[in-house]
Amino acid sequence: MTVKDDSRNADPHGVRVIAGGLAPELEYQGAHIDGPLWSAHVLEDEPEKLIAVHRAFIAAGAECIATCSYQVSRMGYAEVGLPPERADAALLRSVELARTAIAEFPARRVLAAG
Repeated sequence: MTVKDDSRNADPHGVRVIAGGLAPELEYQGAHIDGPLWSAHVLEDEPEKLIAVHRAFIAAGAECIATCSYQVSRMGYAEVGLPPERADAALLRSVELARTAIAEFPARRVLAAG
């Protein structure tokens, strides 16, 4: 994958500011982050809260946001009795939600990291 250089965010050392503290911010939004698939639960059941956190991180200066897909895997879903294929859709949804938030800041170059 090729990423176009953007001089607005140029850094001679390649350092980027990444969002941090996703779990506490989701809790602040009122998300329930208990259970083995906490990030997947928020991703699937409360996506508006995830977008709000992404938006806040970008507004605060983050140049890279995490997709909230920490516990999303076929194995993890199978372990809790969910169809493993459902994890595939959740991973794609995590990227879609990140891109939704990023699109709200057209003047900024923000990356999404899974």
